[in-house]
Amino acid sequence: MNRKAALLIALLTFLAFLPSLQNGFVNWDDPSFILEIRQLRSLSLANIKSYFTSTVQRIYVPLTLLSFAIEHSLFGFNPFGFHLTNILLHVIVTLLVFRLGIYFGLSTTASALGALVFGIHPMHVESVAWITERKDLLYSVFYMIAVIYYFRYLGEIRHDCGGTGGQVFFRKRFYLFTVIFGLLSILSKPMALSLPLIFFVLDWFSGRKFTRAAFLDKAVHFVYIMPVAFITYSCHMRIPGEGILKSLNVWVWTLTFYLKKFFLPLSFVPLYRLPSAFSPEYILSWAIFISMIAALFYYRKNRWVLFSFLFFFVSIFFLLRFDNRADTSIVADRFMYLPSVGFCLLAGMVLDLVLKEMSIKKAWAKGLVMIAFGMLFMLLFAKTWSQNRIWRNSGTLWTSVLDFYPDSPDAHNNLGSHYLDRGELEQAMAEFYLTSYLKPGEKLAYYNMAEVFYRRNQLSRAIELYTKTLSLDPGYAPAYNNRGNMYLLSGLSNEAISDYSRAIALDPEYIDAFINRSTAYMLLQDDENALNDLDKVLSLDSENKTAIMKKNQFINR
Repeated sequence: MNRKAALLIALLTFLAFLPSLQNGFVNWDDPSFILEIRQLRSLSLANIKSYFTSTVQRIYVPLTLLSFAIEHSLFGFNPFGFHLTNILLHVIVTLLVFRLGIYFGLSTTASALGALVFGIHPMHVESVAWITERKDLLYSVFYMIAVIYYFRYLGEIRHDCGGTGGQVFFRKRFYLFTVIFGLLSILSKPMALSLPLIFFVLDWFSGRKFTRAAFLDKAVHFVYIMPVAFITYSCHMRIPGEGILKSLNVWVWTLTFYLKKFFLPLSFVPLYRLPSAFSPEYILSWAIFISMIAALFYYRKNRWVLFSFLFFFVSIFFLLRFDNRADTSIVADRFMYLPSVGFCLLAGMVLDLVLKEMSIKKAWAKGLVMIAFGMLFMLLFAKTWSQNRIWRNSGTLWTSVLDFYPDSPDAHNNLGSHYLDRGELEQAMAEFYLTSYLKPGEKLAYYNMAEVFYRRNQLSRAIELYTKTLSLDPGYAPAYNNRGNMYLLSGLSNEAISDYSRAIALDPEYIDAFINRSTAYMLLQDDENALNDLDKVLSLDSENKTAIMKKNQFINR
């Protein structure tokens, strides 16, 4: 029965996300996490080491980068392989949710229904259909395995110690597995920081006393989790500076946002924004928050209700915001991926109880309930199916954002970049102009407009716009590099070298700037400096084809 249920869950989950296999990469983080990282193109020891000694956008995700590198070795940059892996990982997490329900003592039916809710819930589309969010899937696989082994570890110590938990924990094999998979989880995404806290929730749920041993076995996890998580969180943490009342309003709104989206999955947007200061959404959020507190008090003796909320709250706590000053996404569907597990299992249990209640009543009543359940899952499936299509490409992605927020400068800018990549210069320029109007200080709007003028061969206008970009952000190395290209094409080699040198000073590993500067040196017949730049490129990337070709040209002259 368990195997048949697992197979059905896996099949339905896979089918719900089938449309994402037709999706490509999008211009939101996919370039910086995958396409533009040269170290992903080879599984050399030096490159693998670099995954563990660097961050991407100030996020430490070495195992996620390793998974991308493995896929590149198999599929190149064919997005099909990356999307297929994401779906399979999601199926694995879904089956682990099913397994966790069984371990928690739920019936096969309740566990299966809960896992299916998790598997086909449309709030999880962002984590699966967006290749970059492999982070969510990979950390969740290891996280769920660690949770399951921890629950089995609790069974071990209950068996040996009569429930006191006094046995030396590091001698227990299941405990060792929690450490191994916990480490793998935190190396996949810093959100695994919550794992030791979830273990405390499991202690409470299983009736374990909070003895000294209960705290000691969490300490081991904090020892390896905290340093790794600190690498990322130290780059993003900040003290709220909006005033206590406003900060509390934002915090309550972010907390209840996830509850609203999970229990009423009607609409989803890739990029949400904070409501305006006097929005009625804050009143609604406080109403939901107070209702939630009342419900928790009412069901305070129901451990499943408390467990589902505690699992949610503890695992998402570090992502609840007090302000909107430093984040592109103050809230996001993907943040709810793993924290929804408790609610999914609770939903499965409730649905199973309803089915059992109907079994002792009239057949027609049970039939109506079955039809209602079928319609519920069909609606979730259909919503997930259609939501996958939003991530088809950058155009569909940002158009969907603009359907909700027509004045979003980020969406207009990224949609313009999509048109630019397609060579649709008029549409691109229109989006960039609109971006600069909506957000006058947005450097990327001017940077991208400069690219349009370059493609139109209007080099002087492009130089003006790159200069404007640098007036907004003097530390933006790509603008120096590209302005250098304009100077070079205009026959101003010395000016070009000056800009390339500034770009290199800002980013000492800027390969394109070194290559471009070597070209400028060649035009000035400064072969020594040109060769030095090419050697520097090859020291950074020994397989760089452009540098190899240029150096061979020197040798063969």
